Amino acid sequence: MREISAVSGIEISKFAFLLAIALKEANESDYWLELLHQSNYIDKKGYQSIINDLEEILKLLTSIIKTAKNNT
Repeated sequence: MREISAVSGIEISKFAFLLAIALKEANESDYWLELLHQSNYIDKKGYQSIINDLEEILKLLTSIIKTAKNNT
């Protein structure tokens, strides 16, 4: 994490904060995708594909945030 911060020029705490915003946005996307699926704007196959990707993104963001917080 320190390497990322050194390269990008931001502190780890700010990096974690920005990722927390991304996590919030990803969670909001999950909400909207569920609404689109329930209202039949996207079919089950499309929904499942997108939601699987989103779940991976949520896991990654959560893991990176925890690591960043532990390294501050």
